[in-house]
Amino acid sequence: MERMRTGKADVGEKAHRFSWKRLMVEGLAVLAIGAAAAMTFNKREAPEPNLCQESLWDHVYIPARLYVLDPCMEVKGTIASVDVSADGDYHIRLKPDPGFEGLLNWRNKSAQGGALVVEPVCMNRVEKWYARGACRGVRQDIEIPPVGTHVSAIGSYVLDLTHGWREIHPVTSITPIP
Repeated sequence: MERMRTGKADVGEKAHRFSWKRLMVEGLAVLAIGAAAAMTFNKREAPEPNLCQESLWDHVYIPARLYVLDPCMEVKGTIASVDVSADGDYHIRLKPDPGFEGLLNWRNKSAQGGALVVEPVCMNRVEKWYARGACRGVRQDIEIPPVGTHVSAIGSYVLDLTHGWREIHPVTSITPIP
């Protein structure tokens, strides 16, 4: 049987339109709150311009494996471990201070024990034959503080596409702080 049209929306139609409108309004509100939170989180003191040594990228082997998230960033935290990598770099695990935990992703949490990887380049003997060219005739001069030291590390904030975790790589400086 055909419905009579009265010029008013059927109750079911009105409820349907209302729920879509409400969903859109609520969705926009969630997006706005999320954007505001992200902007608040990302308000960190940026290092001075030219503090990151862009020339260090010449000594990163296969730089295309690192996706740059921020070309120059400072992060503060405590050194949890220091290992020598076969590519000549140090592999430092840095437990980030409060306010810097958002730099970690799930791979940092699962594979790096909740630490950000910090890599000064060309500081050790290069064991990987394919990494030798990047370090030929170069040795980065950074003093590596001992495990347990609270530090500031400055360098490029990247996503390591091979391993899936985030890093400061290459590192321009690591400075002990009180």
